[in-house]
Amino acid sequence: MGTPLNVLIVEDSEDDALLLARQLKAGGFDAALERVETAETMRAALAARRLDVILCDFALPRFDVSGALKLVEDAGLDLPLIVVSGAIGEERLVELMKDGVHDVVLKDKLARLAPAIKRELAEAEGRRARKRAEEALRESEASLANAQRIACIGNWEWNVETDEVRRSAEICRLLGMTAKDLDTSREAFLKRVHPDDREAVDSAFEALLNKPEPFILQFRIVLPDGGVRILHEQGEVTLDDAGKPVLVVGTTQDITERKLAEQRLDYLAHHDELTDLSNRVLFRDRLEQGVAQAKRRGELVGLHLLDLDHFKDVNDTLGHHVGDELLKGVARRLEELMRATDTVARLGGDEFAVVQTEIKDIRDITVVADKLLGALAEPFEVEGNQIHIGGTIGIVVFPNDGAEAQELLQKADLALYAGKARGRNIYQFFNEKMRTTLNARKELEIDLRRALERERDIRLHYQPLVTLETGRIVGVEALLRWRHPERGMVPPAEFIPVAESTGLIRSLGSWVLRSACEQAAQWHGAGLPLLMAINVSAVQILSGDFASLIEEALASTGLEARHLEIEITETMFLRTRDPVVGETLRRLYDMGVSISVDDFGTGYGSLTYLRRFPVSKLKIDRSFVQGIGKDADDEAIVRAVIGLGRSLNMRTLAEGIETEEQLAFLKADGCDEGQGYYFSPAVPPEELVSLLEEQTPPAPGRARRLVGGAAAAAAKSGIRPTAG
Repeated sequence: MGTPLNVLIVEDSEDDALLLARQLKAGGFDAALERVETAETMRAALAARRLDVILCDFALPRFDVSGALKLVEDAGLDLPLIVVSGAIGEERLVELMKDGVHDVVLKDKLARLAPAIKRELAEAEGRRARKRAEEALRESEASLANAQRIACIGNWEWNVETDEVRRSAEICRLLGMTAKDLDTSREAFLKRVHPDDREAVDSAFEALLNKPEPFILQFRIVLPDGGVRILHEQGEVTLDDAGKPVLVVGTTQDITERKLAEQRLDYLAHHDELTDLSNRVLFRDRLEQGVAQAKRRGELVGLHLLDLDHFKDVNDTLGHHVGDELLKGVARRLEELMRATDTVARLGGDEFAVVQTEIKDIRDITVVADKLLGALAEPFEVEGNQIHIGGTIGIVVFPNDGAEAQELLQKADLALYAGKARGRNIYQFFNEKMRTTLNARKELEIDLRRALERERDIRLHYQPLVTLETGRIVGVEALLRWRHPERGMVPPAEFIPVAESTGLIRSLGSWVLRSACEQAAQWHGAGLPLLMAINVSAVQILSGDFASLIEEALASTGLEARHLEIEITETMFLRTRDPVVGETLRRLYDMGVSISVDDFGTGYGSLTYLRRFPVSKLKIDRSFVQGIGKDADDEAIVRAVIGLGRSLNMRTLAEGIETEEQLAFLKADGCDEGQGYYFSPAVPPEELVSLLEEQTPPAPGRARRLVGGAAAAAAKSGIRPTAG
C-alpha cells in the first residue's frame, strides 16, 4: 500500500495522464487522480476536492501553465505545481520558476517525478507550518496587546549605555501622549513624575546601576492635562560579560482605580458611611492609642458615651430619612466642638462616642460634657422640621475607672444607663456603686447560664386566660420562673434584660418554646385543649430564625399550630419596618400560629400595623385596667381598645384583673377574655390542672376563693400579685 496522494493532472492527453499514474505508483504513491484540460474544469476541481499536488502540462490547446497558476492563486491555495513537459528551454524554465512553478520534470526523465513530489510536499508542509506559527504569533501579540490595554499595562526597555528608552504604545496611552511627542530619554521621563515622588524614582534607577537586581516601584505621574495617575513599575536588569548593566526591561501598569478602590474600602472599614465619623473599629483603635499615650505621659483620657434622647420618636413620626439627616447634623456639631487630637465616632443607631485625650485636669472632661449637651440642646432644622433632641452621656476616666479599653467601655455604658434613669439630658460619671452593679450583673449572667445549662432551677408557670362571659379557662400564658439556689425567686424584670444583653435570650427563649409546646401537647392528649400563649423578646424575632424554631417545636411535640399564640409587645410591632420582623410574622401566619399584641395602648406609633399584619388579639395593658373605677381617662382608653378590637374583628383580653369592679366593667363593655389575680396567678402545671377540674361559672364567692388561693400561692412563691 503506497502513500495516499490526491493529484490533479492538467493534461489534454489521456495517454500521458496514464503514464503519469503508472510513474506515481512506481514511485510509492497510492494516487487518487483527476484529469482536467480546461480552466472551467480546473476551477471546479480546486473548489471540490482536497488536493496535495498539481501536475500540469506546459501548454494545452485552450489552456497553459500561467492560467493554472492564476487559478491556484485565486483559490487561495498553497499547492505544489509541477510542470511535466517535453523539451523546454533554459530561459523559459527560469521564467516559469519566477512565475511560481515549484519544479519542472521532463517527460523523458519521469523517474524524477516521485522524488520531486516528495520534496515539494515537504516544503509545502514547512511553508504551512511557518504560516500557522506566524498567525499564532500575530494572534498572541494581538491578544497580549489587548490584555495589556485592558489591564493598563505597557512594556519598556532602557538602554543604559545610550540612555534611550523604548516604550510600547500602551505606555504612551497611559502617559496621555503619542510616541512622536514622548521624549525617549530617562531624564525627560523623570520630569513627568509627580514632584513628590521624583527623587524616590530617580534614586531607584540609580540604585540599579550599583546593585542590579529585580525591582518594584509605585509612583505618581502627571499627565499633560494636569491629571495624576498612580503607576506600578517592575523590571529586571541585563548585564554584559563584565557584570555591567546594559539593558533594563520592565512593565508599567496604571493602578489608579485599584488604589482608589482600596482607599475607599479602607475608609469604609474604619468610618461610618452615613455620618463619615469614625466607626466602632476605628474608635476602639483610637481609644487604645489614647490610653497607651496617656500611660507614657501620665495624662488622663475621657470617654464620653452619648445616646440621643427619644430619637426613635423622630423615625416613627417623621420617617427614617429625616432621622438619618438628623444623625448627620448631630455628627457635624460634635465634630466642630472637638479638637483634632480627639475622636468623635458613631457606634451605631443613635449612639455616639468621644475620646478626649491629652487631659491634665478632670475638670476639662466636665467642660466638654457641658459643651456636648449644649450643642444638642439647640434645635435642628431638617427638611422644614424644627427638631428638639437632647442627649445623655455616660463618662469614664482613664486611669481612674479602668486600664483597658473594654473595661472603660463597659463602665461608660453603665454610666450612660444610670444617667437615663436619672431623667436624661444629663451627663453621669461612673462611680463605685455602678461597679457593684456591674459585678452583680456579671454574677447574675453566670448563674443564669448555669441554670439554663442544667435546666433545673428554671421552670414555667402558667396563668389562666379566662372567657369573661362564662368564666371558663380557655388558655394559659407561659411565664418563666427562676428560683435561685441562694437568692430565691429572681423577678423576670431582673434577669430577662441580662439574658437579652448577653445573647442568652435565644437559648432561654428556645427552652421556653419547647417546654411550653410539650406541656400543651400533654394537656391536649389528656383532653384539655388549652391555647398556649408565649411572650417573645424582640431579640428573638430579630434573630431571623425564630419562625424555623417554631416549626421545629411544633413538629417535635405534635402540637397543632392553631393552639399556639405568640405575644409580641406593641413596641415590637412598631419595628415592622425591619424586613426580618415582617417576614417572620408572615411566616407565623402562614403556619397557622396566632399573634397577639401585648401591653396594647402603651406604644406611641401608628396603628397601621393592625391592618398590615394578621393580629388576632389585643391585650389591654394592666396599667389601664388598674385605673378602672379610679381614672376616667383609663376607662376611656379601655373602652376605645375594646371598640377598636370589635371593629377590626379581633378579640380583646384585659391583663391584671384584680377586683370584681374591674371584671364587671370589662364584661359590660364587651371585653372577651381576661387574666389576673382575680382568677389565678401563674401556677405550676399540676395546680393548673386542679383549677381546670374545679372550674365552675364565676360566682362572687368562687371568685373570692380563687383570689384567696392566688394570694396564698403568690405569698408562698415570693411573687408580688401585681407581677402576675
